[in-house]
Amino acid sequence: MPTLRSCQHIDNPNRFTVLPEKQISRVQAAYGLIQNTMSQILMIRLIDSGLFFFPGGKREPEEDLEQALIREVYEETQQIVIQSTVQFELRQESYLFHPQKNLGFFCEANYYSCQIQDIGNPLASSHEGEALWVNQQEIQNQLSVNADFILLKWQLNLFKRRYNAGQK
Repeated sequence: MPTLRSCQHIDNPNRFTVLPEKQISRVQAAYGLIQNTMSQILMIRLIDSGLFFFPGGKREPEEDLEQALIREVYEETQQIVIQSTVQFELRQESYLFHPQKNLGFFCEANYYSCQIQDIGNPLASSHEGEALWVNQQEIQNQLSVNADFILLKWQLNLFKRRYNAGQK
């Protein structure tokens, strides 16, 4: 009997699709946690669902995760990542389903705190969504799968770093 997996829809966290495990591909992805000087967070709002995601995406075979992060953030926002060392990393593994592509995948998502080069580029939009600087409180009920947990972990890490820097 095949092993079945319940895959959470990326565009609706309350929907699930059950698939045989052999129909699920495995992907690695890198996402940027980017904050500006006004404590706003750079997010992508999906056109179809209105949910907010962090900029980033799937690693291509010839890339490492940092290269994927830099490429995906630029493709989705037209912003250039200049932070080359990882300050914060959170790995999350999820079974997900992309309904528009009828595709199930096991995603190893890696989240990085990074900085972008301030060159005055306006934020870009793509066929998938619109890049926006947002306040966390404004979007709390529109966050994508596990984004609220990731924001909390990131903010806790930033607080710890600031606290530890003040102790020196």
